[in-house]
Amino acid sequence: MTGPKPPVVIKLPPARKDYIRAENEFLRIVGLCVNTWAFIDRELYRIFRFILHRLGIEHPSKVASILYYKQRQIQQHIQLADEMLDPTLVISKAEYNDEWRPLRKKLNELAQIRNIIAHQPTPNSYSKEQ
Repeated sequence: MTGPKPPVVIKLPPARKDYIRAENEFLRIVGLCVNTWAFIDRELYRIFRFILHRLGIEHPSKVASILYYKQRQIQQHIQLADEMLDPTLVISKAEYNDEWRPLRKKLNELAQIRNIIAHQPTPNSYSKEQ
């Protein structure tokens, strides 16, 4: 004798207004993520510019802008900041090891997820009138 069969679950698509609400919430979160990474990128640029200034480079903002934004990938920006934060240039070895290294490691780990979010193609929105 066999027990009762498990019920068959048929999941219908959500109602249009529920879908739109969920889509809007999802896109809001994606927007927050992109905005946060834009902030991180600006701060990496500021570090780069500050170090050029500390090294006595003439017109550090202009030089930093040209060099920094010539690199297009966030990993390249992280690497530029890392190379400029070399302990022999502007910060102590302790600051580099205790503060920058763990931050750089976390940035490199999260940059892969950031790239997926920032560059993944998105389908046409269901919320637009068809």
